[in-house]
Amino acid sequence: MGSLPPPFGSFNARTRPSVGRVAAPEVEQSAPVGRGKARGRSFGALFAAALAKQRAGQPSEAAALYAQALRADPRSAQAHNNLGCALLALGRLEDAARALAEAVALRPDYADALDTLGVVTAELGRHRDAAGYFERALAADPAAAGAAFHLGNALLALERFSAAQVAFERALEI
Repeated sequence: MGSLPPPFGSFNARTRPSVGRVAAPEVEQSAPVGRGKARGRSFGALFAAALAKQRAGQPSEAAALYAQALRADPRSAQAHNNLGCALLALGRLEDAARALAEAVALRPDYADALDTLGVVTAELGRHRDAAGYFERALAADPAAAGAAFHLGNALLALERFSAAQVAFERALEI
C-alpha cells in the first residue's frame, strides 16, 4: 500500500508535494500532439519541454512553457492540468484553480484534475466545493486513494466526522 499525501493546509508553496498526477503526452485525448504551433514550436515540443521542467522541479519555467503550449492547442486538458499543478507548486492558487477548472471543462471525468482542483479549492477555504470535486474524482476513478483521503480532510473541515471517517477508511482500503 502506498503512502497517503499530507492533508491540505499542512504545507506551503515551498514544501507542497505533488498533488495531482502530471499527465504525460501519450495519454492525451483532446487533440493530437503536435497539432498547433506557438512561436515556431509545436505543441508536442512545448509540452515535452514543460513536462521536463516540471519533473526537474522548475514549476515557474514549466508554467511558462505550458502557457505557450496552450496557445498552440487550447483544447489540451492535460496541458491545463499540468499548468494547474505547476501554478499550485508556485502557490498561485487562484490561477491554478482556473487552469484546473478548464481541464475539467474539457474532460469532465479527469480524476487527477478533479482531485487537484479539490485540493486547491480546499486551500482557498471552500471545503464544500472541494468535497464535491473529490467525490467527482472518486466517481471517475474509484481507486483514487488520494481523492478519498482529501475528501476525508474536506469533510473534517466541514465537521462531518462520521463521513470523514468513512472516506479515510476508503482511502486505506484502496
